[in-house]
Amino acid sequence: METNYFLLIIIYLTVIFKALADGYNYKYNVSQNEHDKSFFGVAYHIFGILTIGIPITSILIKGFGTFDFLFIIIAFALIYFGIFDFLYNKITGRNSLYIGKTDIFDKIIGKFIKTPNAKILLFVFRWACFIAGTSLILDFI
Repeated sequence: METNYFLLIIIYLTVIFKALADGYNYKYNVSQNEHDKSFFGVAYHIFGILTIGIPITSILIKGFGTFDFLFIIIAFALIYFGIFDFLYNKITGRNSLYIGKTDIFDKIIGKFIKTPNAKILLFVFRWACFIAGTSLILDFI
């Protein structure tokens, strides 16, 4: 059970760091030349490294099996889908229900979600995915 909480914290931190990296990169419009010079450029690289380094390190330390790894990937995808956009939108100063126009996923969702009620349903669905991913980690692994 202790491993489950450890893994859950790792997944949460990974999604949070990815949202921070992408959000700050967008919010402060840091160009590639400025990445190495500015505080936000350095922060972007640090968050990016943590996004990759934390899960790899945790998997190597804990030594999960193949079957467990499949559950971890599914749970990570559900948690990521559940909270990434919410965090990213908050960091960039947008409405939490904002749906972009550039990402492929946003374009697909944008075709179906056109009313405020539909956006609320998407929001509820995202939180249900977050809860389902969390439950997978806590109950099945």
